[in-house]
Amino acid sequence: MLPTPEVRAAAAAPAAAAAPAADAARAVAFRAVAARAASDAANSAQARAARVAADAADFAAADAARAAAAARAAVLADTKLSEADLWSSRLWHDKAPPDWAELDALDGPDAVLADPAFDVWRRWYLAALQGTPLPIALQEKVALIPNNVWGAGPEVVAERINEIEEDLREDTPRDWPDHVPKLETRKLVQHIHTLLDNRFLSEGVALSAAHGLENAIAQFCRNAPANELPEEMLPLRRVPDILIRLASQIQIAAQRSEALQSKDQRLRDKDIEIAKLSATIVELNSTIATLEGNLANAQAEGLDRNFRKGFAESLGKLGHPATLGGLALSVAYFFGVPASDVTFQNLRDYLRGVEEAEPLPDLPGTFDV
Repeated sequence: MLPTPEVRAAAAAPAAAAAPAADAARAVAFRAVAARAASDAANSAQARAARVAADAADFAAADAARAAAAARAAVLADTKLSEADLWSSRLWHDKAPPDWAELDALDGPDAVLADPAFDVWRRWYLAALQGTPLPIALQEKVALIPNNVWGAGPEVVAERINEIEEDLREDTPRDWPDHVPKLETRKLVQHIHTLLDNRFLSEGVALSAAHGLENAIAQFCRNAPANELPEEMLPLRRVPDILIRLASQIQIAAQRSEALQSKDQRLRDKDIEIAKLSATIVELNSTIATLEGNLANAQAEGLDRNFRKGFAESLGKLGHPATLGGLALSVAYFFGVPASDVTFQNLRDYLRGVEEAEPLPDLPGTFDV
């Protein structure tokens, strides 16, 4: 049954109160990252104080992530339905589906949405009816299509969505790099149970690696001539966000298991949370494979004279063994494989090649004429 207007009205106040809590938690996380970056700039005389500040920043970031997850869970609790129920429930609430769903009104030859321009919407709606929604990444990118495209008509929108789907398919490398382990679904699911059993360690590993890599990338972009990563390294930008999402999902999964509900509901929720964690870890695996593949291709084409003077000097922490080693250990932890299986061989070879490559000459000065 759907909530009555009175129930929805009663739930509105707690839900509205929880949203600022989530925003505040996010602000704390950003301040924590800033504190960590500030500690990196401390001189040797302040090394001890800097380490204390950095540790405090890490703990603050972890607390912020837990607070944000708690606020989100509080919003969902006001609906009296779990997130899993909301996401996978049918769009009708009678004992049987409506007549039009059984008569192929959506998917038959005479369907209203039979026009190819409406293909994605037909797939979207049928998937929603069945409680098996389309991939979140696709739905997010479709929601971000600019207004001028939406206003250009269904054919233009359909073409743009087809391009998005093609881009998402291309995110998975066709030739899997030798140095990136392929994950097996059965073993990964078993490993996720271990991650959840060690919840606080798992959260800490994800957040620490995310903030360390995020700081290293930010430092590089501040100093690099182009203020951005090279194109072949751009997949590295997605890694911190994926790790932070993992930490949040682990927190939510733990809250689900502690909630007061029936045993069957707990098991059902846990299965859904494990499926989400599995999808996120597979996304991390694919992102690392794309990065390693890009860097192998870049080296095959040759790195000489591809970079401006000062590029190699800007690498800083991004090329430091501690950064690469910490990232490799964290990735291996979530993949459930030995650390020796995650070598980032192509990334290390690429960074070494950049340092040895002959840079492009400086651009000539400009003069008024």
